[in-house]
Amino acid sequence: MGGAEGPLHGDDVLRRALAAVALVALAAAPACGANDDVIDPDRPETLRIGIADGIELRVDAEPVVRIDNSREETDVGDFTLGLKYRFLATPEGAWWPALALNPFVKLPTAQEPIGSGETDAGLLLLASFGLPSDFALDVNAGAVLVGQSRSSGHLVQARASASLSRRLLGGLSGFVELAFASRDTREGRDGLSVQTGVIWRLTRDFALDTAVSTSLAGAAPDFGVRAGFSVRFGR
Repeated sequence: MGGAEGPLHGDDVLRRALAAVALVALAAAPACGANDDVIDPDRPETLRIGIADGIELRVDAEPVVRIDNSREETDVGDFTLGLKYRFLATPEGAWWPALALNPFVKLPTAQEPIGSGETDAGLLLLASFGLPSDFALDVNAGAVLVGQSRSSGHLVQARASASLSRRLLGGLSGFVELAFASRDTREGRDGLSVQTGVIWRLTRDFALDTAVSTSLAGAAPDFGVRAGFSVRFGR
């Protein structure tokens, strides 16, 4: 989010011939935004490739997932293919937001109980606002067709999030995010969660980040911790 010098946890469109990789442990993903030229550690493992001005290819992966409910399970997690198209950029100091579309498809790689074993598809609208006093606001909203493993067809899930960030000192930025998701199964519940964290930009192409999250309502984890790094290759 933010512009070229803004906080790092927003979700930009990378410039052509630029790739970024984010590696995150115990992920609690921050919101995506629509602004440009930002490193984004928003998934456990993410590969992002700028294929043209304003267009970015994304591969989000969870190669290995381990859960411990009534018994331990370890298996391949979900792989998601997506595209980011920024159709409205904003010059420095403009009052209107940068806007982008993010269509994506989750492949049916993770079987129960790790995942549903079904294909999901969604579309998000991303908006990034530059605010006074070095604040930035990223807002996402959209819908996902969630495949149902225990009944036929798909369920429409609504998703929305808002993330407020601010540069604190030098390369250090802080953020707080509120995220909502309606139920993803017919027996499930809507969820509302909050997370806060910091991102430390050590160089132009390398950043460390950490965050804590908790559930305010619904079937999200009571507590989560995320720590990781992002590295960018290219010009």
